[in-house]
Amino acid sequence: MNAKNSIAELARWIDALPNTRRLAGHELHNYRKQFVDGWRIDLNLAENVSINLLITAQFPFVSPKIALIDRTKFLSWPHVEKDGCLCVFPPNTNVDPYRPVEVAKSLVAETEALLQCLLDGNLDDDFNREFDSYWLLSSDDLRHQFFSILPDGCDSQKVAVWSSSKFRIIGADEKSVLCWLKNRLQKDYDRTDTGFLVKLSKPLSPEEYPDCTEALLALISEDAPNFLESISDHIAKSFQPLTIILAISATNGTNYGVVELCRLLRANEKVSKCGRSNRVSVNGFRDGKAPLSVQLSQQTKYTKVVRSPLERADAEWALGGRGHDPRFAVLQKQRVAIVGLGSFGSFLTDNLIQAGLGQVAMFDGDLMRWENTGRHLLGGDTVGQNKTDALKRRFETNYPTIVSCESNPVDWQQRIETAESLDGFDLVISTTGSWKAECMLNDLHECSGKRTPIVYAWLEPFAAAGHAVAIMERSGCLQCGFTGAGQFSRRVFDWPAAPTTMVSQAGCGNEFQPYGITDSLHSIAMAVDLSVECLLGQLTASTHRVWINKDRKIDPIQRGWSVAWQTVPNFDTREEVVSEFPWSARPDCQRCS
Repeated sequence: MNAKNSIAELARWIDALPNTRRLAGHELHNYRKQFVDGWRIDLNLAENVSINLLITAQFPFVSPKIALIDRTKFLSWPHVEKDGCLCVFPPNTNVDPYRPVEVAKSLVAETEALLQCLLDGNLDDDFNREFDSYWLLSSDDLRHQFFSILPDGCDSQKVAVWSSSKFRIIGADEKSVLCWLKNRLQKDYDRTDTGFLVKLSKPLSPEEYPDCTEALLALISEDAPNFLESISDHIAKSFQPLTIILAISATNGTNYGVVELCRLLRANEKVSKCGRSNRVSVNGFRDGKAPLSVQLSQQTKYTKVVRSPLERADAEWALGGRGHDPRFAVLQKQRVAIVGLGSFGSFLTDNLIQAGLGQVAMFDGDLMRWENTGRHLLGGDTVGQNKTDALKRRFETNYPTIVSCESNPVDWQQRIETAESLDGFDLVISTTGSWKAECMLNDLHECSGKRTPIVYAWLEPFAAAGHAVAIMERSGCLQCGFTGAGQFSRRVFDWPAAPTTMVSQAGCGNEFQPYGITDSLHSIAMAVDLSVECLLGQLTASTHRVWINKDRKIDPIQRGWSVAWQTVPNFDTREEVVSEFPWSARPDCQRCS
């Protein structure tokens, strides 16, 4: 596609309109975005309004932009940016690059409709509905990031604030903030500062955004009459910024904005190492003796207001579908044991935490090696470290709101020694792929009465197929699907031309299965889904699910449908689908019959 032809076609249409002209180069340079061409257009509205239609180098694949000539409408009208550009189409709107004139016509028509609504004052409520955006655009300080782990609907007026040179973290109490910091930074901290959360009873329009201490205190006093008394000592004596979070209810949830009250140095005033002032008198009154009104009148002269945006980082927002996933609240309370944190188990655990799982205990005694990095969640920076220890650090750092992440760098048998030990979990997941380990776990499960469900997941040779089996309380055990020596009765493929499906490397007993990460991801996702269904109580009977990978023929060894698979009821030869079967008790099972 020739962009010059599209621009020429657009220019011909605009030139035919009345009162239009092409913009000069210096006019285009007045915008923060790099526009390559543009036109001045007079609109047919009740009031005289002129706009600039602007295009970037990505035109016609990207829609043109519309800008008002009058930039004073920023924060007076919604949907107007600092440089006068209008938000007419949503940011991710797709346009037809082969019909540039029709796109421009639609844009101008939508612009006229938007401007008429703005002139009539019909969109003022959008300031409240899109509060976060306008508060951000009006903010004074974007150098520091403010993160909130306040739970939705937090009622506490006092909150905990921790500050560094790069960011601030705000929580409902000191314990939650220090826990978040320990996870995120992998370091212990021992104190926080006090901030305040104020819930406002009515929406704020941009002209009401506080820009001085008097305006802020007047705004707050309407909804928190005792607030001034709470902060007077801080304003008088502390040079640490006082963090105040404004909470405003809107139709689409609660909006938040941060205001910091910063003290300025007065004449002959000195500051101690702990940030306290040496001044002890106010207009002749001794420290603490002046009436509150007098103290505030003097103190507010030496404070300034700094507005900043607040980014939600609480678990429900970050991991719970921005507060819209009903499963999240249930998963946050669940505790899951993961046995085997290799290529399968590491990704499965990561996916479960992202889905909202709150508590995880990992069991694996292996160390990370270079040959693991091609298909493991961990990378080369953890080589030589125990897998569960390295994963604990990774999960806590990436998901600092996690309730509990426990590393057990040993075989599971050293920690889960009795049948009663299983009762401490809502679910156990085994991804070892080792019959010896899983036969022992099945035996313990039977001894416990199978009160806690167990999901077993593994891959067939070359990851040609993946299996996930959920063993519930009223059903057969894992052994029901295996021979005593661990031969699976429902394996999908045989490899008749291969003497072995394992590859040997130098050293005694060093064998491995040759497959890549892309071969296993669908099977991992299947096991994650089955595990989540168990945790949500959606699974009542033991279930077996199978994923069959497409034959990629990356190995010269040809696979064939196994006799065992062909005798399975409803035998399925389709590839890249999930098949589901009941897992029934076997009358002659050596363990549970």
